[in-house]
Amino acid sequence: MLKLIISNGLPSGFQNSIISFANVIVQSNINSFGKMAVAGCGAYSKIEGFGFLPITCFALSLTTFISQNLGARQYERAKKDAKFGVLFSMCLFRSIPCCRI
Repeated sequence: MLKLIISNGLPSGFQNSIISFANVIVQSNINSFGKMAVAGCGAYSKIEGFGFLPITCFALSLTTFISQNLGARQYERAKKDAKFGVLFSMCLFRSIPCCRI
């Protein structure tokens, strides 16, 4: 069991470490622009977090639903629900004004 936990957790931990380190570099560059840039970045971060909240909640609930189907060996249903989740998340992402590029 420990081998399984490490084999799944180590890559995830490594990825999160790289992301955190990259965020430190980005934030230090933003800090070099002064108080207004830091305040603007903070305000944008709050708005972005609010915009991504529905997507994150949907993804978490879908993860549980798909996991239950996999546990019940309903592979086709899990596959169908995963496709639905990806498509719905993309549509939801595009419908949120702050997420449009």
